[in-house]
Amino acid sequence: MKRLKLSSAVRPLADYVADFGDETVVLTEGNRAIAAIVPLRNVDRESLALSHHPGFLDLIARSLSEFAAGRTVSLAVAEQAQTAAGAQGAPRLIRSVSCRGGLMAFSSFPPKAPGPPPRDVRALTVGFTAPAVHLVGTRDPRGSYIGGVPHLPLGIQWPARDGRPLDFLARIDLHELSAAHRFDWLPPTGVLLFFYDAESQPWGFDPDDKRGWAVIFLREAESLHADLTIDSHSTSPLPQKNVVFRRIDSYPSFERDAIAGLNLTDPESDLLSDLQQDQYQNLPQHQTGGYPAPVQGDAMELESQLANNGVYCGDARSDDDPRVASLRDGSKDWRLLLQFDSDDDLNVMWGDCGKLYFWVREQDARLGRFDAAWVVLQCS
Repeated sequence: MKRLKLSSAVRPLADYVADFGDETVVLTEGNRAIAAIVPLRNVDRESLALSHHPGFLDLIARSLSEFAAGRTVSLAVAEQAQTAAGAQGAPRLIRSVSCRGGLMAFSSFPPKAPGPPPRDVRALTVGFTAPAVHLVGTRDPRGSYIGGVPHLPLGIQWPARDGRPLDFLARIDLHELSAAHRFDWLPPTGVLLFFYDAESQPWGFDPDDKRGWAVIFLREAESLHADLTIDSHSTSPLPQKNVVFRRIDSYPSFERDAIAGLNLTDPESDLLSDLQQDQYQNLPQHQTGGYPAPVQGDAMELESQLANNGVYCGDARSDDDPRVASLRDGSKDWRLLLQFDSDDDLNVMWGDCGKLYFWVREQDARLGRFDAAWVVLQCS
């Protein structure tokens, strides 16, 4: 049996299942088991939810007979089996039975008792939010845009990976960005150009992935004299979407200490999710600064710190790497440079409805060293 912490999952769960073969994978969150992935090879699927008690095995046989005859599974039959099993000291396991498409599901979860009314989550999280900037599409001419045709000054090479030019993603005019919110770790002027290998879509958990992206910083004077276009370099530019910048409040995820310490109930967690999503007004979640909107685990600062320093983070091997202890504290230095969402307008999807996250250390950003940025790809 293998254990996988959701906070450290950086790939689709199906990839981990393939790695672990026939072993059961137990998913944990905060040292608590919350789910399990059980391989179905040579396993009777109905038996996964049942004990080996003869009463339950009899229930399976009788239920399958009813289903084959076109009838639904009777809860009365389940109750009879429960009564017989209880008389022999077996615990009450079956709470409900459903049958659909040839598969039966037996639930052992009792109905939840009504809880207390939810607290005011907005009030609870006052002081926990961080300012961020949302990139919103516009038809107006702008110096900032996603996709389209960027310009590079002569003498600056177009970034490439294994001889293939990287795809251009975005041009961010820092003067326009600063008008919405001034991040003290970003230069107030100049231009950031973002590139990525959209064909291979590196995940960022492998130190060798570094060649799969690039961020070029053009100081203001350089950006005014840029004249080399994408036309001679990339064969698949994204359609251009001009963007404006809108300041928003970004909320920590449930994995951050501030939120975990609130011990939110399920209804309160739903309210927090609504607050997080409402910031984006049902638009693609392109963002600079603040807390990320993670698709999988929210430990990307640590992943960036480790992978950037040569630690492979694609599986559990990093848990035993002796370098991790000395590197962990440096994760606090990483800042969200650009969160690039899947976007229907651009006909782009990262993995399966995922996001790209460009991270940079604050000290590197202050020095204009954006070539030291790291990328994490997450998808559902």
